[in-house]
Amino acid sequence: MEGRNNKSGQKELPAKVVVLDAHGVIFRDADDVAELLVPFVKAHNRVVADSEINELYVKRSLGGMSAIQFWHELGITGNAEALDSTYVRGYRLSPGIRQFLTQLNGNKCQVLCCSNDVAEWSRILRTSHSLESLIGTCVVSGDTASRKPDMAIYVELVKHLTCGPHEAAYVDDKAANLRSGEEAGMNGVLFDQDRTRNGQWATIATNFPELLKRLRLPGARA
Repeated sequence: MEGRNNKSGQKELPAKVVVLDAHGVIFRDADDVAELLVPFVKAHNRVVADSEINELYVKRSLGGMSAIQFWHELGITGNAEALDSTYVRGYRLSPGIRQFLTQLNGNKCQVLCCSNDVAEWSRILRTSHSLESLIGTCVVSGDTASRKPDMAIYVELVKHLTCGPHEAAYVDDKAANLRSGEEAGMNGVLFDQDRTRNGQWATIATNFPELLKRLRLPGARA
């Protein structure tokens, strides 16, 4: 992992491109299946098992089933697109993310997203939270048929970088995903909003102002 210390003695990583995970970084709920999807499904069908919900979610997040099939197999009736839209209303942006993205864009930094997610949900979230002008390409498991930490999704991600991977910072809340990101050549930052993973990664940030201090953005003085 490349980097240097800033004036405060903190590790500062090259960041011509910043790649952000969605759930746990851009959005507050890190385990969106347990925290959001399971309660939503249980409100409509109390008898479906958590394990079945997770299994169907993973299948759909790999692009392996349609919205109609997904909700039908969960025993929930109604218009599938409307159910998708209603469900994703429960997602919350992480505090400070919009200002952080604005700062990155103001420094001419390319911003990407790499996420394990249902493709349709990812698109709805970006539109409904007005993120499309702040985040460029989103590499999503539902489009690539591969989920982090599998290397295949990182191979696809690297194709969209406007610099070499060694000049890109990859921010995720899961160490396993960061290990694959660094294997792909990027510089990993563990984002730990709940301060539960101290010591599990060389470079850690617990909020966006702290994360900004960890990054050497385009145009920064050497």
